[in-house]
Amino acid sequence: MKPIFETLEDISVASEIIDATVAVRVRRQLNYQPSRFTSGPYWVDLRIGSVHKPYYCVDQQFAKEAATRFLLEHVKGIAPSVH
Repeated sequence: MKPIFETLEDISVASEIIDATVAVRVRRQLNYQPSRFTSGPYWVDLRIGSVHKPYYCVDQQFAKEAATRFLLEHVKGIAPSVH
């Protein structure tokens, strides 16, 4: 079964720290089937330059937090603590 997605966020901005573009895409899989190995229907793609950090089948809270942390860390140079 091929995944079908709805894009919720697609952000691409220039970093203020380094000469690179920061891109964040948050998608929700519409035909998601729960399993014991997944926690939710959200897919998060985090990119800076040529580095790609994917997170697949995560819950909504993790998706939002990962996207926010990535943007704060790589665009502004700050990130909230992970505690």
